[in-house]
Amino acid sequence: MKKSSAGHALSERRESKGFTALYLVIILFVLGAIGGAYYFGKNSSTVITTTNNAVASPTQKPNQTSSQKTYTNTKYGYEFQYPADYYLEKSSNEVRGNILFSYQPPKTPTKDVNFFRGKLKVDFNVILSSERNGKSLKEWYQETESSGGSGMFKIISKEDTKVASKDAIKVVSEATGNQSLKMVTYYVENNDIVFLITGYGDFDKEHQEVFDQIISTFKFLDQNQADTSNWKTYTNNEQAYQFKYPEDWMVGADESRPFTLIQSAGELEWSLVVNYTSKDQLGLMGITYCGDHLEDKARCERFKISDLITAGIDWGEGLGNNAYATIGHPQGGVVSFDLKPVSPENKQLFYKILSTFKFN
Repeated sequence: MKKSSAGHALSERRESKGFTALYLVIILFVLGAIGGAYYFGKNSSTVITTTNNAVASPTQKPNQTSSQKTYTNTKYGYEFQYPADYYLEKSSNEVRGNILFSYQPPKTPTKDVNFFRGKLKVDFNVILSSERNGKSLKEWYQETESSGGSGMFKIISKEDTKVASKDAIKVVSEATGNQSLKMVTYYVENNDIVFLITGYGDFDKEHQEVFDQIISTFKFLDQNQADTSNWKTYTNNEQAYQFKYPEDWMVGADESRPFTLIQSAGELEWSLVVNYTSKDQLGLMGITYCGDHLEDKARCERFKISDLITAGIDWGEGLGNNAYATIGHPQGGVVSFDLKPVSPENKQLFYKILSTFKFN
């Protein structure tokens, strides 16, 4: 299957960012810290809930466990706990993340670094695979580190560690000319996405404990088990099947074509086309790639939906290409799902959409 021209152009724009994405993130973060705060709007992909029974970790103070909140990001599939009296600003940007403050961000920006004494700011960001040219976390970090930093901070320690049971890198830096001001960043990779959790401040005992609490409660969600109760349902009465899809996905306007869903996220746009192909039509199409290359496990996958339904998925030749899933119909033929282009975030949604499929 060939990639659409729109998908190809989008992929090229994303790939051009390369490993400079890290410096953009760090520079934006540092400027935000010096300026006092970034101001973000509402992020429709996030949910904040208050937990009634907070669980204390070994590093938490007793008064910190009395009232906790849980931040959940359903788009990128993670959550963490934080003190209820902290200020969380959610980003309206689909890629750059959210900021947590131990203080109310000042309305008037300040350049006085002493303002941040006894305070903590935590920044959450993601770096997509396309921004890393497909490199793993360690490959990307080594390449980025070797190219030099912004000059605002100097690395004083680096170590391999774990976050949410995943391999991670912890980097501690101090501000140039102000050794009491530190930046601690955890880099952790999950589902081809690198997550950056960065704490900024002088890290006194109290705020060190809060930052440790955030890291210890940070976890990744099982995207296949995520809540779909608010999703919409598409039903095909003629072929007697149905499935769910996210409520913010748009339905294509051309009713003469197969059922089409369109979703935009920042610079990215992808589509999902659902169609039925009869047994006679399949005979004219010939054997598929995965039908002839079952041994190619990197590209060809069998995804179990239920005891009676299994989807065959052809992931194409990698990110930026099409993914094609087929489900055998009881009356012959197949129901197909054509996703383009494939990216780390919509790959997980693709699984979740398929998991809701059933015959009526």
